[in-house]
Amino acid sequence: MMIVFSGVIDGTRTQIYRVNSDGTNLTNLTGQNAGLWHVRPAASPDGSRIAYVGMEGPAGAPNGGRLVQNLYVMSRDGTDKVLLANNSDAIGRHTWSPDGSKIAYEADADIFVVGADGKDNPINLTDDGDATNDFKPTWASSNKIIFESIVFDKDKKVFTESSFKEIDIDTGKARKLFDFDYNISGSHVWSPDLSKVAFLQADDEFGPASLYIMSSDGHNQTRLTTTGELLGLMEMAWSPDSSRIAFQTVAGDGRQIYVINVNDGSYTNLSNSNATFDGNPVWSPDGQKIAFTRIIAEGEAGIYVMKSDGSKQVEIATMKTPIIDTPLDWLPQR
Repeated sequence: MMIVFSGVIDGTRTQIYRVNSDGTNLTNLTGQNAGLWHVRPAASPDGSRIAYVGMEGPAGAPNGGRLVQNLYVMSRDGTDKVLLANNSDAIGRHTWSPDGSKIAYEADADIFVVGADGKDNPINLTDDGDATNDFKPTWASSNKIIFESIVFDKDKKVFTESSFKEIDIDTGKARKLFDFDYNISGSHVWSPDLSKVAFLQADDEFGPASLYIMSSDGHNQTRLTTTGELLGLMEMAWSPDSSRIAFQTVAGDGRQIYVINVNDGSYTNLSNSNATFDGNPVWSPDGQKIAFTRIIAEGEAGIYVMKSDGSKQVEIATMKTPIIDTPLDWLPQR
């Protein structure tokens, strides 16, 4: 099994790499294109292709000045690169449809869908001007997408509306699933079986957040951690069988990866390391392993793999420049 990730190993710009889960056969899939950073790889369901974002702009760090972001797809070996969408100021989460024929993505506060073959132009599914901010697309089926939609009152500086919606990409018709309070609730992540939603929620606008789960209709909210029990929770990732959640939290002088059982709320520190930062946990398709990013100290970082119980932690790729936000994904065997 392989892992695909973005990082700086060769040269000075972020590229997409592929490596075996035992650390062998590290391959740069995007080369060293002048003026381009390549980030956020996402493997197709069958592992044959990889979607990613190419960022082009002024020299320096990726966030220095205005960048144009383009959505691409390529074969798992780095060949057959196809431009799917271009000239966006910000392309965020992008996700493959269950059958691998389409990609939904967030850009410029709207949800788009585009064919993975690049033959057709992207379609803006939520084009309503600046009325709402729509983000975090999740496929509910091969033709329906769930997303979050919020309205922010700039004068009052509060979110006045926030809800989950579902849209049919064939008809363009959307319906509201349920409301939530974005002023105190966020970081929603749907379980793979779409039966539950994990999220963080505070008791008030300024308080620390606790980890909750709820059913897919917004009911049966269950608090898994008490207020302030675990600080700085983020980067939640469901196990493939929807029974556990891996997440990053503050522990000691750094950040560690924990896993929590959603049935009884018991949790375990999987990292148990002296690292400055452990984050970006991603479960293997069989749920037996977790890949993650580790920063030991300034100038020293790598991609690691461990068993789902935290044992047998192995570095499989060393990065020249530590980047905290280092998205990675498992590449299923073909």
